[in-house]
Amino acid sequence: MEKNNHTQYEKRIQQIECSEQPVLIGEKQQLQRIQFLLSKHMSTRITARKLRELIADSKDDLKLLVIGDVYADKATFINTLLNRHVMPSEYHGVSYVHTIIHYGEEESVTAHFLDGQVAQFSLGQVELFAISDTFSSQMMRSGLDYVDIVLKHDLLKAVTIFDTPSYQKSVFVKESFLKRSQAVVWLANHQFKGLPSERALLARIGQEQKEMLFLLNEDSYNLSSEILEKQDFFGAFKQLSVSFQALQEAVEKDEHALYQSSNFDQLFAYIQMCRLDNEAFSNLIHQRFFEWVDRFILEIRSLVQRDPYLEAYSMLREFMDESDDAVYQSKEQEHKIHELEKTFEQLKKEYHQLETSYQLVEFLKAHTAELPKSKKLIQLYTEYASFVQQYKRGVSQQLFTDPEPKREEVVRYEQQFITYFKEQKSALLHEIQQLFIEIEKQILEIENQSEYRVVRLEKAAKRLQAFDPIVQAKTEITSILEQKTMYEDVPHLLKRIKEINMDYAPVITYFEEKKKQLAVEDVQQKQAVYQDILDELLLEMTY
Repeated sequence: MEKNNHTQYEKRIQQIECSEQPVLIGEKQQLQRIQFLLSKHMSTRITARKLRELIADSKDDLKLLVIGDVYADKATFINTLLNRHVMPSEYHGVSYVHTIIHYGEEESVTAHFLDGQVAQFSLGQVELFAISDTFSSQMMRSGLDYVDIVLKHDLLKAVTIFDTPSYQKSVFVKESFLKRSQAVVWLANHQFKGLPSERALLARIGQEQKEMLFLLNEDSYNLSSEILEKQDFFGAFKQLSVSFQALQEAVEKDEHALYQSSNFDQLFAYIQMCRLDNEAFSNLIHQRFFEWVDRFILEIRSLVQRDPYLEAYSMLREFMDESDDAVYQSKEQEHKIHELEKTFEQLKKEYHQLETSYQLVEFLKAHTAELPKSKKLIQLYTEYASFVQQYKRGVSQQLFTDPEPKREEVVRYEQQFITYFKEQKSALLHEIQQLFIEIEKQILEIENQSEYRVVRLEKAAKRLQAFDPIVQAKTEITSILEQKTMYEDVPHLLKRIKEINMDYAPVITYFEEKKKQLAVEDVQQKQAVYQDILDELLLEMTY
């Protein structure tokens, strides 16, 4: 369908109020800077994405959630609403992905993947995600979060469309789509079933107090059909029957009667009605921002209490608190360091060569004192090995009239060992790692201010400095909150965010100054890298 600026359709959508100016919590550039800073650190990329959504939603338009099953012909509805072929309409307009369609001067299609990657496509390639069933399309969709479509269209100045995947047996809507939308259009037809998942989603929409409209497509069924029997499902929600075909003909022929019969004027009236006034919309955006700040506070509070932040800060803090004596190491200390490093390397070599249950048990036997949790595992394996030996001897000497019971007992011993191993492997791996860590700790203590410690501390300092963008973002967020103290949520948020101490600059500064005074010895540089080999261990047990 080609646009015609003189049609009733174009005149009507231009009457829908829209605001070109976004409603923002603070300056737009400041919010975008915070989002950029948080996106630079792996720990806060999801939080940054949530803020990016909030910035996008701060534009004063209606966020309209569109839901429909595989027979609802959602693609035709969207294309008709926009008077433009955007969504692929083959196969009843079935779509497999979540899609956002919104206004922009530069038209584009961007695929956002779950791992944070983005990729650009043309409008003609939307079907790769929406309906194409090739292997490559399925692979792309498997890691896809949502598709973002930007169109230069007057209606999208007032409305952003959140299109959901077509469903058949169970309806699924992204939590973020449900949260971000203000109103819902649910397309229903003669195939509508009132499924349990549909009822659950309706209840959720009711709890969220969103505007809700069931849109009945006159082109696909008779209004006297069985859909009207589901009044218990539709309940008090608004209903409107429309004709996609009538609107298409009205636009093409510019006939007022056809346009009126399509009932799309009532749909546009619903859109106009759902849009919040400026004050209500501003309050909504501010409330979402305060919820986002609360999420940020919880995330950062957790971050400073766990590695790698806690490990790096504790290491530098410990160094700062130590005495400045004993800068140089004695030959005896260097010899001890050398011996400990040999032990470390030998243990690491043995550990990385573990491939079978027998090798694992032998490794554990050699270090039982340091690995107390391994005793029961060794005992189970010893019992198993002993019983297997007896079983083999009995079979070879034909001592059993019926060897099957003995064999079953062997299998039982084997299963006991494997089960216990699976239950304890996490704790066992932790103990093995602690064994390496203890040796490293001894090296650090003996080496004192030597090069090895300097290298470790330099890496700790770099790990802390990687949090600089988060600290900058925290400062910017605090600044915004200090300008919003008229909101009742703000004082408590300010108190909580200021309580989070990320002032690691003094420990880094002290280390940098002290490092210049240290004598650097030619000590082997190494870093213990632990891999979860136990998770990949081949339990090779034969009998």
